[in-house]
Amino acid sequence: MSLNNNVFRSLNIPYIKKSPEEGGTHGIIGQDIIRHFKPDAVLLNFARGELVDSAAMKEFLDAGDEGRYISDFPDDELWNHKNAIILPHLGASTEEAEDQAVSTYRCIEANRLIRSSNSFFSKISFLPKRPKGGHGGGYSSTLH
Repeated sequence: MSLNNNVFRSLNIPYIKKSPEEGGTHGIIGQDIIRHFKPDAVLLNFARGELVDSAAMKEFLDAGDEGRYISDFPDDELWNHKNAIILPHLGASTEEAEDQAVSTYRCIEANRLIRSSNSFFSKISFLPKRPKGGHGGGYSSTLH
């Protein structure tokens, strides 16, 4: 198999829940394929996570600092790997998923607004007025 000259590989095949030996595509990108990757190879997998043998990919990524794995399928072995980029999987575009995305965005936006507001509010302090003659009280705000 001649993969030695390619740096970027995009995986675009259907997932068939059988091993390659049985005519399926489960784990089709395994050690026998990955061993032909250049050290700086980048595998883009937006088809299905099960197409890639995670242990073999992890071994490849552990062997150097240049190779990369980019996917939108979570993988326990590759999730926190320094050379793997796991993106949100947007293939399941259901009404519920879109509602959740909107809700998540609203939370992020609200937090951003609060953080930017905090820089303003951090300059304001509410200090009690000193009572005159020990009587009264109240609050005033002062801008620093």
